[in-house]
Amino acid sequence: MHACRFRHNSLVRIVESRFGQNIPAAYKHVMSGVRLAGAHRLRSAHLRTTVRSAVSGSPPAQSDDGANLDEGALERRLKLWKEGRKYKQARRSEYFEKLEGTAVLDSVRVVLVSPKFAGNVGSAARLCANFECNDLWVVSPRCDPLGDDASTLAVGSPALSSLTVCDSLADAIGDCTVSIGFTRRKGAVRHVNPSFSSFLEAHSEYLEPTNGKLALVFGREDHGLTIDELMRCTELCALPTGRVQPSLNLSHSTGIALAHCFERRLEAIGGFGQ
Repeated sequence: MHACRFRHNSLVRIVESRFGQNIPAAYKHVMSGVRLAGAHRLRSAHLRTTVRSAVSGSPPAQSDDGANLDEGALERRLKLWKEGRKYKQARRSEYFEKLEGTAVLDSVRVVLVSPKFAGNVGSAARLCANFECNDLWVVSPRCDPLGDDASTLAVGSPALSSLTVCDSLADAIGDCTVSIGFTRRKGAVRHVNPSFSSFLEAHSEYLEPTNGKLALVFGREDHGLTIDELMRCTELCALPTGRVQPSLNLSHSTGIALAHCFERRLEAIGGFGQ
């Protein structure tokens, strides 16, 4: 994904330096295609041809492999990609329906509080699918949680299509038996369990479906959960990190926490097929 953004940003800079604000429609469509579909969706030959055309001022009639780069062709390419994404989402949603009541993390809910970037919501949705959790809530988002960026990174995850958006953390965790807020503010409010893995080992019953819903609550990318939000959670936990870069990306934190829950729950039920 980083390579995709780098290629797209480089292409934008080159084309804008050539045309200023008067960028031809064909170039806008190409740049939009790279951003939405991912650089890997459009062959590198297309990018090379577009950049050369932008620098020389000639129209991007054909790529190195002879494929037309006119607006109609690119629109059809994007349409096929979007249809493929919908197909993947439908197939995965159908599979989740078959798992209803038997998904490994059926009793777990992921709560993202006021996320700033839609990509993090999409990545979290994909992680939910990775670990058989289909209960994703977003509280007061500062982005479009169902926009193109989120959909692209969700990769057809049914957790995104069933996403619940609410206005407050109280609404998101109101029906949960246990809510775990993740923070690095050790001792700022009350005791913070230094290891989520050790916490789950000591409280494995929290993952039992008969115990009710367990909410995993994650804060904002820029400043985490507020003190009031931390006080609303029944438990507080940290995810141990190194000293060089102690702060985790929102979606990375989600993935680590879900992986711990998944592994613990899988051990409890004796693996798949039980």
